[in-house]
Amino acid sequence: IYIRFPQVVVSLLASAGNKVVVLGQVNYPGIFTFKGNAISLIEVIAMAGDFTTDGRRESVMVVSDNFSEHPKVRKIDLLTAIRNGVVDTNILIKPDDVVYVPRSTIADVNKFLNDIQPLLNTLSTAMNLGGTFVTNATQLKGFFWHRTVKVVSGD
Repeated sequence: IYIRFPQVVVSLLASAGNKVVVLGQVNYPGIFTFKGNAISLIEVIAMAGDFTTDGRRESVMVVSDNFSEHPKVRKIDLLTAIRNGVVDTNILIKPDDVVYVPRSTIADVNKFLNDIQPLLNTLSTAMNLGGTFVTNATQLKGFFWHRTVKVVSGD
């Protein structure tokens, strides 16, 4: 048995809501949904688990208009807004906006220091052993270990 001309009615009971993308120095970057036409920036940051310790709160970037030909980019000093109590409807995030929290300058310096720490440890150890570092004039790409070893004969 089959129905020759079926009629089907589809009703949307609920939608997933609007989405916002949160990237950068937040604890849980990703895509988040919200109900309504807009949501405050502080609520979006809260949904993403707050800033990481490296997050630059005074330079939060919001990209609107879904990366069209002329996207609108706003730089928001959320740190000052929070200190001054201006965390209301002035900072609204619309559907499909992208929020980006950059890394702080001190975090970049810390990353650099962490990256070169093994080299600094090696240099320190070598210098403590009494060796010297010399560069080869024909190959200036790196340092070469040079240590003079005194051989004592048992005669």
